[in-house]
Amino acid sequence: MEREALSWIPVAERLPETDDQVLCCKANKRGNKSVMIGYYMDGAWRCGMNSNVIAWMPLPAPYGEE
Repeated sequence: MEREALSWIPVAERLPETDDQVLCCKANKRGNKSVMIGYYMDGAWRCGMNSNVIAWMPLPAPYGEE
């Protein structure tokens, strides 16, 4: 998968095209936000319980020695 620039993508704008893991920004009923790793598959987010994902971004490339 080609890596995109690391910036948040609102779910209203678009959803991930694959079920690869991504960073998910979630908001609870009080508006508190948290970030966790998850994925989007079969029309639903898999990012823990009560997943109210508001934005996502691709994971950065893993560390590699030069």
